[in-house]
Amino acid sequence: MLVLLSGTVVYCADETPAPASATPNATTPQGAEKAEPQKAGAVQPSVKVTLRDSIAELFRTHDRIKAAEAALASATHMSDRARGAWYPRLNAVVDGGHEDIRKPADPASTSKWRNVKTLSAAQTIYDFGGTTGGIKQADGIRKESLAKLDMIRQEVSLQGVSAYLGLPHPRNAALRHPLRG
Repeated sequence: MLVLLSGTVVYCADETPAPASATPNATTPQGAEKAEPQKAGAVQPSVKVTLRDSIAELFRTHDRIKAAEAALASATHMSDRARGAWYPRLNAVVDGGHEDIRKPADPASTSKWRNVKTLSAAQTIYDFGGTTGGIKQADGIRKESLAKLDMIRQEVSLQGVSAYLGLPHPRNAALRHPLRG
């Protein structure tokens, strides 16, 4: 049960195990303690949760924030990948094995071991702004993702503060009390 009490959030459960007695009785083994549920409606000790702790926990666990952080990580990766176009590329191919070629019209056949090795390197000298444009586009997407993450954090913190204070949403209040004029 969630109770708002003088600016703090108090969590209470109706039935929780009561603290066991310090001395074991004859029916329980040595060192074991028996816990009995308290009566319904009994007052439980409250746990105070501050607004700062609530918002910090909300930032760690909210699904929209996690999704925005994942989108930012993806955009950062794509930005790094776009920058990789400036670096040289190295390709290596190794192929080998036994080769049998049988020709139906020719009685001669080929049965040989083949071994193919290829190593090639390529470097972009100039591409008339194509690579720079890709890098700028990836950086723009990364900045957009960062701005979206900030926007979502602000929205979620506003919703968290409103829920913490128990305030109704302004849109809902406008629907309940329309202005007449």
